Amino acid sequence: MSSNPATSKRRPPTDDERAAGHQRQAELGLKSCPQLLQDAKLHVGPAQEAAILKRLSQMPVRARNGYLKAMKGNSMGSGVKSHCLHCVGWLRPEVRLCSDPGCALYPYRPFQE
Repeated sequence: MSSNPATSKRRPPTDDERAAGHQRQAELGLKSCPQLLQDAKLHVGPAQEAAILKRLSQMPVRARNGYLKAMKGNSMGSGVKSHCLHCVGWLRPEVRLCSDPGCALYPYRPFQE
């Protein structure tokens, strides 16, 4: 019986895996999380900044711009999309298959047909 990737527990990356990921980012010319946060010009306190940096480091690169757009307060749609993607483990098809109709964002979830 195969497990659903969106609901299975992921192990945290090892220090070596993190270092390799940072090296790949640099080779591809991708910005680090602190650079992204600085470029986004978010005006937040230190506690919120730490939480945002932690979240950025845990999400796929392709989701970071939408998340920062939402955190600026410029786009409610980006906020909903980021929340839904985070909820299902960053798998877009899983948002469409959302199994929590009790969620307040269920009627607004993105990627519906």
